[in-house]
Amino acid sequence: MTDESIRDRAREAYELGRAALAAGDIEGAIAHMETSIGEYPHFKALEALGEAWLRKGEPLRAIVPLAAATTLSRQVRAPSLLAEALLAIGDELEAHRAAQIALDRDATDKKAREVLEATRAAHEAWNKL
Repeated sequence: MTDESIRDRAREAYELGRAALAAGDIEGAIAHMETSIGEYPHFKALEALGEAWLRKGEPLRAIVPLAAATTLSRQVRAPSLLAEALLAIGDELEAHRAAQIALDRDATDKKAREVLEATRAAHEAWNKL
């Protein structure tokens, strides 16, 4: 099997996953994104998988794919979603750090700014220790 055919299968699964996510089929989106990542782990599929887990109400399961996507890409969306997931599980310090990463990439990101403000007190208390 060639690298190109592997990437083609990964891309096809990704496109099916995006369509499922857009249609509100969260389970289908998760299944397709996991297939895509299993073939060829691309940051867009990792980001979309994390987004699907967030939409499903399972932020803990969103963290690993979003952290990987944050590392593999310099775009703002993955760290912004990561900050949201970390805040949802109550990890204010890591949420603050992820929000800062997002804002370093795009200072206008509204969600990251909201998370940064929501976690400011915890971050300041930690820095006083």
